[in-house]
Amino acid sequence: MSKPTKDVTGAFDRQQEVRIDRLLDRCWEHRFEPWGEAVLEGTVSAEPRPLFEALGEPLVPFVRGQRWGGKWDCAVFRLTAIVPEQQRSRDPALRLDLGGETLVLTADGRPLQGLTTEIRIPDRRVSLRDVLPLRGLFALDGTITLLCETGANPIAPPEEPDWDDPRLGRVLRCELGAWREDVFQLYCDLEFLRDLMLDLPWDSLKRSTVRAALVRAAGLAGELRTDEVAAARIALAAELAKPAVPTTLRLTAVGHAHLDLAWLWPVRETERKLVRTVSTQLSLLERYPEHRFGMSQTWLYDRLAELRPDLYARVHRAVQEGRWELQGCTYVEMDTNLVGGESLCRQLLYGKRCFRERFGREATTLWLPDTFGFSAALPQLLVLAGVEHFLTNKLSWSQVNVFPHHTFRWRGLDGSEVLAHCTPEENYNGENRPADLRFAERNYRQKALLDEALVLFGLGDGGGGPDRLELERALRAASTEGLPRLSLGGAEAMLGRLAQHRAELPLWSGELYLEMHRGVLTTQARTKADNLAAETLARSVEGLRLLAEQVVGLPYPSRELDQAWRTILFHQFHDILPGSSIRRVYEEAEAAHRETLSSLERLATEGLEAVGTSSTSGVEPCLVVYNPLAWDRRELLAVSVPPEQTQTWTAAGAGQRLPESAVEPERGDLLVVVGLPAQTVEPLTPRPFEPDPHLTVGPDLLENSLLCARFGEHGELTSLVERGSGRELLAPGLGGNALALYEDRPNVYDAWEVDRFYLDRPPERPRLVSRRVLEKGPLRIALEQRLAIGRSEVVQEVRLGANSPRLDFVTLVEWREEHRMLRVSFPSALRHGIFHASIQFGHLQRPGHTNTSWEWARFEVPAQRWVDCSTPELGLALLNDGKYGHRLEDGVLDLALLRSPRIPDQSADLGRHRFTYALLPHQGDLVQGEVVRRAYELAHPPLVERIPAGSGGGHATVPPALFSTDCPHLCVETVKKPEQGEGIIVRMWECHGRTVEASLRCGLPLGSAAEVDLLERPRQGSTVSLVTPQSLRIGLRPFEVKTVHCTFSA
Repeated sequence: MSKPTKDVTGAFDRQQEVRIDRLLDRCWEHRFEPWGEAVLEGTVSAEPRPLFEALGEPLVPFVRGQRWGGKWDCAVFRLTAIVPEQQRSRDPALRLDLGGETLVLTADGRPLQGLTTEIRIPDRRVSLRDVLPLRGLFALDGTITLLCETGANPIAPPEEPDWDDPRLGRVLRCELGAWREDVFQLYCDLEFLRDLMLDLPWDSLKRSTVRAALVRAAGLAGELRTDEVAAARIALAAELAKPAVPTTLRLTAVGHAHLDLAWLWPVRETERKLVRTVSTQLSLLERYPEHRFGMSQTWLYDRLAELRPDLYARVHRAVQEGRWELQGCTYVEMDTNLVGGESLCRQLLYGKRCFRERFGREATTLWLPDTFGFSAALPQLLVLAGVEHFLTNKLSWSQVNVFPHHTFRWRGLDGSEVLAHCTPEENYNGENRPADLRFAERNYRQKALLDEALVLFGLGDGGGGPDRLELERALRAASTEGLPRLSLGGAEAMLGRLAQHRAELPLWSGELYLEMHRGVLTTQARTKADNLAAETLARSVEGLRLLAEQVVGLPYPSRELDQAWRTILFHQFHDILPGSSIRRVYEEAEAAHRETLSSLERLATEGLEAVGTSSTSGVEPCLVVYNPLAWDRRELLAVSVPPEQTQTWTAAGAGQRLPESAVEPERGDLLVVVGLPAQTVEPLTPRPFEPDPHLTVGPDLLENSLLCARFGEHGELTSLVERGSGRELLAPGLGGNALALYEDRPNVYDAWEVDRFYLDRPPERPRLVSRRVLEKGPLRIALEQRLAIGRSEVVQEVRLGANSPRLDFVTLVEWREEHRMLRVSFPSALRHGIFHASIQFGHLQRPGHTNTSWEWARFEVPAQRWVDCSTPELGLALLNDGKYGHRLEDGVLDLALLRSPRIPDQSADLGRHRFTYALLPHQGDLVQGEVVRRAYELAHPPLVERIPAGSGGGHATVPPALFSTDCPHLCVETVKKPEQGEGIIVRMWECHGRTVEASLRCGLPLGSAAEVDLLERPRQGSTVSLVTPQSLRIGLRPFEVKTVHCTFSA
């Protein structure tokens, strides 16, 4: 039996590595040699206060270890000290940790630098974010006075909403001392080479030579006297000087501070994070001439200019010098699956315009490192906005499939392409550590074709950006054997170089689906509903007020509409609209949306009153209505009119008295049927309509000339027959309108996730408490269902209009659940049908099976307004007014309604919710069934206003329509005034995936028409022509978006 061998070499190496680690610890400890405490006094408040206003109050002294406040409290401190004469020739410094995030300012209020507590960055092994150099800040006699604005801001792990730390809001350190730059540089050398050594193969030559150099340095460092530090650095210099192999990957390291506009902190703290981040980076730009820093989101630049004009002026100068990169080209880093198509256009318009007007620069990269999936509509809109590149990191988070490319051509729904780059380090908060850089090189999937890529570095999410340690690592990594070559630079230039190889790059067509964070399609339903309501109303008001300006001269409210859009766009940030922020963020978002909707409603009222007054006789009070859509439509409207007018409408057969509604308590008491011409204002008058002889309602039956719906004992839809074909649309034995309450406990990221295993446990089904006939015709019939499910209550009014193909489920939920998800499903009989799901400016075909892992991972997919399952003969569409998460498998149309996560908002979505979803059976496919138009009609209600008697123009006239079209494939999305100049902007798109020549009529005489881009600049190669003064001819390819600038004839 042989004697076991000992790993003598391995044990010795490990002992040497311990010795190296201890030297590192000593260097970190001795980089700052304290010699005294500063005097600290301050005042505390719950919310931030103006600096000098707070300092005008009596200040309370604080000492080390004393707690000054709790979570989210704010403080202003005055710090005073005297630098002894014997220390003034050294590098005096302040080491300050006030148990939060701090902005240090001079005595006259000039920002110097942001300092961050170690509580905020526990996952970063070391940091220099608590040290401020004092050279140049003290007087001749050594006295120094500094001011500090501090917030006790917890950065709670997303899994721990109640996370707190006893260090928070406490004076942890307030030391004066000498900064040892030589010791710090030795630390940087040691740490860099040690991290490189640990990532190299155990038996490699390079690892052995680096270890030997580190061991020699440890032997020479001694007590860290100046000569010993110099000797230790000389021992390491040879390894640091060995150049990288010329064939290694080239990495451009981009300094960056991903700053969430709200997340685990409120917006008020974002503004302070902004000032701290900018102050710190301007300081580093002065110290490191190689440093380049970039910041995205033009909202931040607008706020900086308002909050700190002095800092903004320095940023402006740095931009002109090429030191500060304008990253991204949108107002905020928005979600792209939940926002409407016009919102995507405005994000690009507001972002690009800000950089152009403020800095005279054009940003050409869409910068979304942390957004939760990317719509197939984006490439076309980017091209239309002059954006050439797209950058993200998020696709590396996918749970099931590894995305196959890092650099590729991304083709959108219409065929437009942009260059896309996913950072191969797969981290937007990088630290320039050797192991991370080596991983980027190994991981880069296009390295056989391209020899360079991007890495992003700097503390992010809560801002901060790079620190000195990360910059020192970058300088050492410029050309070091064993590493890729790294240079500090900007993203735009590097992406421009990659674009030279565009033709050789792989192609990805369609959406960039993130196989994670699927719960954000549903969480925080109120904010999602408010966003959609505000988007929709803003577009309707723009068209109405433009009509009012042209018809009666009412001034167009550009300023008010601009503010409304800015509020809408801000709250589309990717941690607000998706639902992944703390409670306070949503309280503020709901208040902001309410204010915006109120402002838009006032603008609508002014417009309707102005146009309505000029177009009615004024003999008696009347109602006027505006149809924001570009096609004529028939609608049932609930209105309130005087009793004598109610009698007039009902006698004419054009009105129906309405009972009180539990779901819509504020609706009118009269239901009227109206035919609305496209995009104009018209008085409401009784008009005969074609009666529906089949309109029948019973305790479990709703039937008209097109549909027959029957309901079961649990509120489910047991049968849905399309009368034209006589076919049953629901799968046998499976009920439609099947409400289901699922257990919803994802493995991680409570608010973000829906895991597929929620399907493993049978859901709870509702109990029918009562059902009654609510409306009996002649215009509409309805059943009211009251259901109990879990701890929640559901009231549904199921409505069917005369001669209407649409069955509406108008729903009120009192939601009282925890870790539960409410869904509704409609198992169709069209098992072999093709699924389509709407997105902005188009729709995607989605598989109804899970044959591959890619399909299996898409168990929850985004859709806007509608999904459809069709065969060539028959189809069934599910429409909604603000729900986004869908499961489309095996013929089942399934819609997520509500979730109840508890992290990071412990009361997410509790309370009352109102929403509508609707079934639209149709003959033929979705084109023949006019699904797109019917979905637009559900989401775009007409605007109605009362005109009092005596205020009319003396004679009734219908004003001209803005735009209208008979082409079923053309959707007019937006009609507005140009951002600059006069005329009218009309944005339209082809909605069925067909090449068309369409005619667009305008009721106002036009003088010219020219195609423009999203920034409203002229485009070449236009397919738009003015045929007559009131008719445009437009050519569109499948799903193409066109924007046209028209002027009015004199």
